[in-house]
Amino acid sequence: MKQYVFGKTLSATFVMARSRNGHRTLNTPDRFYGITQTGFLDMPTFADMISSLPNGVSELMCHPGYVDEELMRAPTRLHLQRERELELLTGSEARDLLTQAGVELISYRELRT
Repeated sequence: MKQYVFGKTLSATFVMARSRNGHRTLNTPDRFYGITQTGFLDMPTFADMISSLPNGVSELMCHPGYVDEELMRAPTRLHLQRERELELLTGSEARDLLTQAGVELISYRELRT
């Protein structure tokens, strides 16, 4: 429930970042994914998200990384999940899926205002 509420709040923030005439006052993606998948991102979930992306700019929040001593001391439930996400996101299956779907990876610098 907490992640759902956070996701809805974040989506509302993106909408409010647009001024009355429809121009953005803050650079944001058109859509934001990943809140409810935090710590649970796997290939079937990733494939489902990618296959249903509408046109426009979408952001996928994820937490890929390596587990070390410092991370293990951090107050987060996302320890081993980080390595699983890193493996998923850097694997050939994910790259192939993105290519087949025509997804172009961009940086924040490329967001339109």
